Amino acid sequence: MGENATILAMEQNALQPGSWPTEMQELLLKACLFEGRAATDAWEEWKSRVDIDWIDEGSNRLLPLLYHNISRSGIEDPILTRAKGVYRYQLTKTHIMFHQVMPLIGKLQKEGIEVILLKGSAFILEYYNNFGLRPQFDIDIMVRPENVSRAALLLEQQGLLCEYQQSISTIKLFRHSCGYSGGAEKRIDLHWNILHPSSDTDTVTAIWKLATVTNYQGYRLLTMSSTHHLLHCCIHGLRWNRHAPCRWVADAMMILRSSESTIDWQLIIQLARDLEVSIVLHEAFKYLNATFQAGIPDAVIAELEAGPVSRLERAAFYVHIRNKSHVYGNLLKYTVDYMRHESPKGLLKKVINYPRFLQICWNSQALVLLPFELIGQSVSQNLQRWKTRRAFSRNKSQ
Repeated sequence: MGENATILAMEQNALQPGSWPTEMQELLLKACLFEGRAATDAWEEWKSRVDIDWIDEGSNRLLPLLYHNISRSGIEDPILTRAKGVYRYQLTKTHIMFHQVMPLIGKLQKEGIEVILLKGSAFILEYYNNFGLRPQFDIDIMVRPENVSRAALLLEQQGLLCEYQQSISTIKLFRHSCGYSGGAEKRIDLHWNILHPSSDTDTVTAIWKLATVTNYQGYRLLTMSSTHHLLHCCIHGLRWNRHAPCRWVADAMMILRSSESTIDWQLIIQLARDLEVSIVLHEAFKYLNATFQAGIPDAVIAELEAGPVSRLERAAFYVHIRNKSHVYGNLLKYTVDYMRHESPKGLLKKVINYPRFLQICWNSQALVLLPFELIGQSVSQNLQRWKTRRAFSRNKSQ
């Protein structure tokens, strides 16, 4: 690739954070998801404008899907050869991850702790049907709220370490999940809710009631319904990130296209209202229809747009989707989310417990260190941005 393509790719990777896929990511997604001429046209345009050595993290995670889709057209290209290598790497890595984590899930089940698979691992088994197509960092599971402490203890007894320094009982008050790690490919993200710890009880009950059965090498596993998967995928994926997010689009399209998927659109609308995510879900659905012909009913999008929306929901949409700042933007996100959802209830208790909430968010050892954590994060992020811009400038001048 020439100098101009390299500079363009670097600029997208380093200087274009956001909430929506970039123009280049959209082309890549179309090459991954469309069929026939539409896919190959998108592929040709994408590869003519990108330097494979400088693609962003989100685009890199789509390379296995790109290889799988475009190679079916008989096209050969050095970029596809590289994408094939990424595919093979992910295929091996994901099999190893499942091999290491599934026995832990089996131990939880033997102790009477029901487990639901979430996100990437569930998508692989239910929709992608290929262990190499959907990279993932860990395996996400959900247990019933009353079983969280037992599950956490069992994982710790198996040698996994909690990502937080606080006790699980404290974490439960302020978070909806907690990561556990026992090695490079032995990671579990333990959930007790899908979005926030104080989600409506009926929502949690419905997730378990509508859960379906899937199987993996003799393990009988539960996973959420396609309706819950679609909502969780869009809400979790569509938010501001220092690397513009795009994988949620592929996940959503895989769910929608699956012959096994039966989306309950009225339940989607009700969940959006109960969880106060109508705005973001409306925007996600509108984008999927306009850009990828997802086929989501127009009536659903219209009803999401017309539904009641609180001021705090609008504030959350702003800070998660439109806010572009870094450390102080994250602080604003934490504050809005805390006021919307987090325990304990009551304004006075919320004010008193807000420092404890931040302590967990920043994984700080002590409350008195919070101001230093804020300063340290600000310095670190600005330094990283300076280094990236400097590297970009040096490349541009060459």
